[in-house]
Amino acid sequence: MAKVHRSDLTIVLISINISVIITDMTKRITANLPAHLLDEATSVSGKGITDTLIAGLELVKRSRAFSKAQALRGKIHLDLDIDDARERAAETRGRHRS
Repeated sequence: MAKVHRSDLTIVLISINISVIITDMTKRITANLPAHLLDEATSVSGKGITDTLIAGLELVKRSRAFSKAQALRGKIHLDLDIDDARERAAETRGRHRS
């Protein structure tokens, strides 16, 4: 049975972690998509297939966030003075311009 040195094991683990990080950045997929839908989506977006699919996935993600926000409707009660908030925002902008 071969001896495994702790330093060798550490190097292997570091290599695995690095490769996982790299592969998590992008993921190559194969998908069967209706040609007419893909053509129309790329035409509307004015972008290529990859950028169009990324935009679509971001929309799906945003719609989930919107749904979660909608579920909170009526459950959060805010007592805001909109005029006061606008005044404070204007004062903050004025200080940053100086």
